[in-house]
Amino acid sequence: MRHCYIHGMGVASAAGVGQDALYASLLSGRQDGFVESAPLWSGRRATIGVVAQALPPLPARLARFASRTNTLLHAALEQAAGAIHAAVERHGADRVGVIMGSCTAGFQEADRARAAEAGGTPPPGYRHDIELMDSVAAMAAAYAGATGPTVTVSTACTSSGKAIAMGLRLIRSGQLDAVIVGGADSHSLSTLNGFDCLASIADGMCQPFGQARNGINLGEAAAVLVLSADPAPLQLMGAGESSDGHHISAPDPEGRGAELAIRRALASANVAPAEVGYLNLHGTATVQNDEVEAAAVHRVFGAGVACSSTKNLTGHTLGAASALELVACATMLERGHGTVPVIPQHGDYPRDADLAPIALARPGQHSERTVFASTSFAFGGSNVCLVIGRSAHGHA
Repeated sequence: MRHCYIHGMGVASAAGVGQDALYASLLSGRQDGFVESAPLWSGRRATIGVVAQALPPLPARLARFASRTNTLLHAALEQAAGAIHAAVERHGADRVGVIMGSCTAGFQEADRARAAEAGGTPPPGYRHDIELMDSVAAMAAAYAGATGPTVTVSTACTSSGKAIAMGLRLIRSGQLDAVIVGGADSHSLSTLNGFDCLASIADGMCQPFGQARNGINLGEAAAVLVLSADPAPLQLMGAGESSDGHHISAPDPEGRGAELAIRRALASANVAPAEVGYLNLHGTATVQNDEVEAAAVHRVFGAGVACSSTKNLTGHTLGAASALELVACATMLERGHGTVPVIPQHGDYPRDADLAPIALARPGQHSERTVFASTSFAFGGSNVCLVIGRSAHGHA
């Protein structure tokens, strides 16, 4: 079985565009990427994370894929362009695959089209196929000039995590020599209203693992990684997946599926719980998710691993969340020298003392262990955990 290494990354989120901006936000806890949404059906406004920086439109050769989601994805791909084009040149276009995760694709454009059509003026040039999930991976493949397998995974909030897990399997098995993996999602009023109808939207800023937590802040983002069997300083070590089979939107209250995904990821990476230096939690700040996740994490790690949720820095970016949070982990591993800085649990609010005891990270905390993990859980009971670490092939 071949090992799988990371050769390039790109990211755009409310925490910044590019890894340098992301790193600064992860350490400082800045939240200036959050704004109020347009009015929802309920009359309230949601606090959402946005990419405030102006992003260039898609180039003419990719114009048929134009959407907010693909504009975010293009910004992330541009940051990894060197690794992408090197992979295609080295291995051949047919040996490079593209696996992306998304939940919303062109939903923002669809919202606008419906509003325009209701007013009697259909938008000029609108293409309904931009709403299809496969437009995300298709755009990335067209950008890269890759002709290997092209797949968009849409499993709600685990979408990009499952895309990364699929990429890992394709590299390990030798079916492909390089895979561009990741995810992208943008805001849409349809999505915001849907979560509001489920009473899952926070009042103000979300409070992961907080005593008064009451919901999520949605965010928009794109994140990509270039995987290959060629050695590099960072290794994608393992992935674990499971399905609760419990409820369409609520997690298994025992957290058995979440725990199974974590244990499978550790087994896939051939590491023990005590070897993990940091765990990026799904940490949506809903009452049920944080309770279930804390219990599952405690059963695997006890209070022995520093952990935190970054949802109050980026918003919950749905299909992009897993990839965004793995890039966050990779960014810390790249920039640490000797010991590695871990991402603190930001937010000046009381933590919930009734949750299973887990070690929420403090500002300035470092780890001597250079293996990090990240969890994501989704509607439908879909669970994924990814494990990443420094390799024996030099410091990133």
